[in-house]
Amino acid sequence: MRKLLDAFCRLLTWFCVVGFTLMLLITWYQIVARHTPVWLAPWTEEAARLLFVFTVLFGITVAIHHREHIVVDFISAKMPARMQRVMNILYDLGSLLFLAAAFSGALNLSKRLWMASLATIEGVTKGQLYALEAIAIGLMFIYVLANVFLPEVKAKEIDYSEELSQ
Repeated sequence: MRKLLDAFCRLLTWFCVVGFTLMLLITWYQIVARHTPVWLAPWTEEAARLLFVFTVLFGITVAIHHREHIVVDFISAKMPARMQRVMNILYDLGSLLFLAAAFSGALNLSKRLWMASLATIEGVTKGQLYALEAIAIGLMFIYVLANVFLPEVKAKEIDYSEELSQ
């Protein structure tokens, strides 16, 4: 199971790199088109914003897999190891509840807005974007579950101190 989750995480990482690169290129094109009256690009702002949102959503999944997401742990860090594990499980359960609610909301909006078109990007509907959001949230849910129930899936801690000291 670890190999499958690791491989999929690498795929998501590449998806994020490609999405971020496309976002930068589209933003660059938007800046150039703004100063060139011949090039009209009304779709660029909306496309760059959507790429940003989905790059972040899928990037959060990668961060969850590597246990590099933002956690406020100044209280639990002072607790004994056993209590820290309990706090981590409670945090993960809270995350699962939040993700379940977000997933349900994204599915609901996807159904309601399936045929609602975007303002400047033809052929893409708001419902399709909410379905993609539901997929990203579902992946986050799976990786949080893996962190709770499959301890061997947890990524190794990375020691950045050597890199920072150079």
